[in-house]
Amino acid sequence: MDAVKDSKVLSVQSNNEGRVWEVQLAGPDGTERLLEVDASGKVSGARVKDTGEGEKARVMGLSKDARLTFKDAAAKVSSAVPEGRITHMSLDRYGDEALVWDADVLTSEGAWHGVKVDARTGNVTRIG
Repeated sequence: MDAVKDSKVLSVQSNNEGRVWEVQLAGPDGTERLLEVDASGKVSGARVKDTGEGEKARVMGLSKDARLTFKDAAAKVSSAVPEGRITHMSLDRYGDEALVWDADVLTSEGAWHGVKVDARTGNVTRIG
């Protein structure tokens, strides 16, 4: 987030077994930026995602309505599946009202868990 001032995380995706992460950030005006971050935290491959005004408005709404930050949501997911590793997590709206952090978690045994955390209340709403 330090790479883009006043940004909020929209999603993270693990690539190369966690050696590289694709991070999607939202700026205060709804502009989306995609960054690649290596395991040391070095940012490379930053680019602006070319979207229209409608998508920018949607992204601004997501960012504004989410009371739970990415960091706080990741802590909730880690508590729900303590033996797992988050491989993907994104903020999205389901239906007209539900705003959730949706995470994929993989255990060392290879079991997959889907975890949803309400982005307004912080309640874990699904573990599967």
